[in-house]
Amino acid sequence: PTLATRGPSAELIKTVVCFLTGPAKQQMLLRFLTDVSPQTNVVFLSEGPLSENRDPGHYRVVGDDAGSYGKALQEIWNEAGPIDAVLYFWAVDQSKWVYDHLPVVRLLQALSEFSTPPRKLILAAKFEGDLERCFLESLIGFERSLKLSWAKTSVGVVLQDSAEFCPNTLFERVFCELDRLDQNRSVLYENGIRHELGIRSKELNLADSDLVEMQGKTILRSEE
Repeated sequence: PTLATRGPSAELIKTVVCFLTGPAKQQMLLRFLTDVSPQTNVVFLSEGPLSENRDPGHYRVVGDDAGSYGKALQEIWNEAGPIDAVLYFWAVDQSKWVYDHLPVVRLLQALSEFSTPPRKLILAAKFEGDLERCFLESLIGFERSLKLSWAKTSVGVVLQDSAEFCPNTLFERVFCELDRLDQNRSVLYENGIRHELGIRSKELNLADSDLVEMQGKTILRSEE
């Protein structure tokens, strides 16, 4: 289904903070959200030196400065009210953030200080090749651990194969995933197909030996 016919999320997202630095992509995302969810207030967080002079709806943080994240988010809260959703696109903007997740850590640290955290958080990225995919799939660790401690926030990861990358397509997919966060937290789009992350349980009938060969992998067993 298209966004025009999708469920209620667009009506519920009043303020969304988008970590996106490139002006061209910011304009594309703003036009997209204006079309599909005109009542949503879009705020951008860019990487760059702090400045008192800024355009309305645009804030800056310094990549490795933890304090700048909290300061910017607090200013957004003061001006726009509670933040409903945060969309992290820096790993789409700049390849260095594919390999370095420090901004994600700083973002999470800043959000943890709010008594009312955002209801939804999506970490989005595009990858080229297996190495980049491995680095980005490690973001799933945040999703898995945060759901135990952030009961009020649904966290998800959306990964996109760069071979079929189109900014508007990624924006649409991410916005659609806001509806599905309660059921499917992390997804991969590859070759035009949407893959959901799932964990399947498997019973192991371990032999007496401490080393058990299963499907070509060696499992170590220890007993206390």
